[in-house]
Amino acid sequence: MNLKALNMGKTLFWLYVIAVLMGLVACESAPKTTEVTDQLVPTETSVTAGPDSRVLDFLKWYKANEKAIDGIERVKQVEGQPYEVNTAGTEEYLSKLKSSGFISDVYLDGERAEFKQIASDYAANPQTDGPPAGFDYDRVLLAQDWSDLDQTKVLESKIAGEKAEVTADIGMPLRFHLSKSGGNWMIDKIDNPGEGE
Repeated sequence: MNLKALNMGKTLFWLYVIAVLMGLVACESAPKTTEVTDQLVPTETSVTAGPDSRVLDFLKWYKANEKAIDGIERVKQVEGQPYEVNTAGTEEYLSKLKSSGFISDVYLDGERAEFKQIASDYAANPQTDGPPAGFDYDRVLLAQDWSDLDQTKVLESKIAGEKAEVTADIGMPLRFHLSKSGGNWMIDKIDNPGEGE
């Protein structure tokens, strides 16, 4: 083997090594486009925030996590068979809401009672098609349509000791009942201020 061929082989080898290294560096710096829908976006809030801020921060958190939460199967729908409340799914749904750091056990217990009532209604009046009753709207926002949650405005806020009520505009009024727990305002209930009044 002559010297010229040997030098050419070494040059090709080093060019190959450099190309591989550059490819690895490019892969490391390439933006990651894989979307993980079952992981929640973390909560961003101050632990000393007042009830208004807590409501607005919760709505921002909910907007960021709505798809992951909505993707949880809360109703078993098998074609031709009566709908059933998926208890494991409803518990996963409640667990994700609780992980936000904004929702109290009072809220969770209220939802569990509602899920139990919906299950009872399904048993008494079987449903086999159409949107499942009790789950045909967003259970947190109590609506099917709403404005951009980042643009939510507080309409009214009342504080009485360790309790508060905050009414926010999400394209319709939504009232949040909060209580102080461990120095932090937690959401106990969400309702529509126009219902039952």
